[in-house]
Amino acid sequence: MGLSEVEDKVRVKKKLFIVLIGMFFTYISITTATAITKENHINVEEEGHLQLTYEEFQKLLKQGYTVHEIVKAAHISLYTNKGIEYILRFYKKNGSWQETANHFGVDLEKLKTDQMRKTKRLNRQHKEKIITILANYTSRTPEEINDYLKQDADLHFLIVAAAISKTTNTDLPVIIQYNKEGMSFHEIMKTVHANQKIVFREVKILHQKIKNIE
Repeated sequence: MGLSEVEDKVRVKKKLFIVLIGMFFTYISITTATAITKENHINVEEEGHLQLTYEEFQKLLKQGYTVHEIVKAAHISLYTNKGIEYILRFYKKNGSWQETANHFGVDLEKLKTDQMRKTKRLNRQHKEKIITILANYTSRTPEEINDYLKQDADLHFLIVAAAISKTTNTDLPVIIQYNKEGMSFHEIMKTVHANQKIVFREVKILHQKIKNIE
């Protein structure tokens, strides 16, 4: 495998993490803080790899950045050697994602298309392995997970639903049923008394298992 292929594979795995984070925080509708101030800015370690912990995500939220802004900046950071907050600060100065992407040499439309294509490809190529991971994680059979997928519960949904199920001792079918009834993840988590931080930690554990798929 050539260097470009290795880098491409690593990038796909990072993107999957961003997708999981974006999907998780968007679904549970986190309330953001007020506008960011200069005093709240933290130093950014400009590095070529993504490190985004729950605490760092929360810190950015408290500084006034929205979930959408953080996830968007994280996507751009995958193609640059700049930190997420550094990109967010630049975006806040001009208010345009297109201008921000151009400044960092990233084609925004190509990035969107590339993300969707590679994430779908990863899920398609490793669907059975991801199903096995979810089955083992939830103590269910692969056949049961497949049945859930036939009930309009996609893999992204099942990853978070599985984390909620495990951390609250709630049967996975119950969470799936809540979703069928039109409840948002925020409503589901409130109903089953889920701890947001613990659920996020479990989502990261599942991500790590998926990330290690060869």
